[in-house]
Amino acid sequence: MKVRTPADFCKDRETLLDPAVRTVISIAGVEEQKQGGFNVLGATEPELKCGPGVDNDGYFEVNLPLGPYYLAPDAKIHLLTYDEKATQGTWQAAPASVATLREVVKACKTGEQPSKPYTCGGNLFHATVNKNGVITDLTAVFQS
Repeated sequence: MKVRTPADFCKDRETLLDPAVRTVISIAGVEEQKQGGFNVLGATEPELKCGPGVDNDGYFEVNLPLGPYYLAPDAKIHLLTYDEKATQGTWQAAPASVATLREVVKACKTGEQPSKPYTCGGNLFHATVNKNGVITDLTAVFQS
């Protein structure tokens, strides 16, 4: 699966970002909620900065406060991996469970390296949201 960077969002903002359907969130933590089977994400929607004079053609600036986002029990999750053997290295997004998401977010937040094959990339995720505001698809975004 293709890994996106902030520059991709700057180039194709209208297709990739539609607040009612798709957004980027910065996750600070993942908790399991007892009611409804949803996992609760402590997250915020960072502001996309684009344009001339912006390093690498774009970046997401994380703002506080954090708010709850809800992750569907059957949500598709893809986390960052890095293939060092590929020429110049290759970023990929590999399927993962909610438990792995929780572990990776926690490790990256504390500056540790998560268990292989996953890696850190800024705890930014491209999220697809259903009509009830629940995240059904979550894919890591790479930002150095």
